[in-house]
Amino acid sequence: RADTLINSDAWQTPDASNQFKSDRLRAATRLDFLYIISYVSLFISLFINVLGYPNAQVKRLIVMMLVAGLSDFFENLLLLSILEGGRGIQPAAMAVFAALKFGLLTFSIVVILVAGGKKLWGWMRRF
Repeated sequence: RADTLINSDAWQTPDASNQFKSDRLRAATRLDFLYIISYVSLFISLFINVLGYPNAQVKRLIVMMLVAGLSDFFENLLLLSILEGGRGIQPAAMAVFAALKFGLLTFSIVVILVAGGKKLWGWMRRF
């Protein structure tokens, strides 16, 4: 399936700017490494600001976010490997890392929204 897509005419023919889709995907994936650092830092600072630090819950959430970032890192490495012709287990491993990352990010968003909502509700009740 990955072979079919990557070997298709749409991916092997340069576009109007004389670039291949695979080259643009490589460049975007390399930029994603910087994005990983930013969203992991953002979530960690939100955990600390919304839930307080230090406590065991925040420390677990920080570790969880680091695992999400590492999952994204390995997902990117596998994608770059696939673009260079690597096959075999790479697509399946990439899907596992992506699912883990998105699951942890979804959980983190829910935690921040619930904890932030409780904090905001408590603040509003004082008035």
